Amino acid sequence: MSESPDQLPARGTTGLRQAPFPPLHEDGVNVFAIGTAGFALASLILLVGRRTLGVADVWLATTLTGLAVGIVATVYCLWRRDKRARDAARGIAPPTA
Repeated sequence: MSESPDQLPARGTTGLRQAPFPPLHEDGVNVFAIGTAGFALASLILLVGRRTLGVADVWLATTLTGLAVGIVATVYCLWRRDKRARDAARGIAPPTA
């Protein structure tokens, strides 16, 4: 099943088009906060029930690492959101992709 020449993308293009939806103006704080809370809960469960659950220590290390990365990412996203708000108040345009 081959495509007809009028359906093929022009030479030098990929044939991909941008979706007709505007980009979301999400700052990422909610996403990172939810993920961090999940890692905190998993870390707590593994700390309390480490002996009774019989899981390897690598899983506790994984959840604690996820918790640390989540905290750093959440703090960074909060800082970025606040900086963009300060810049907007000064009349500085937001960065473009």
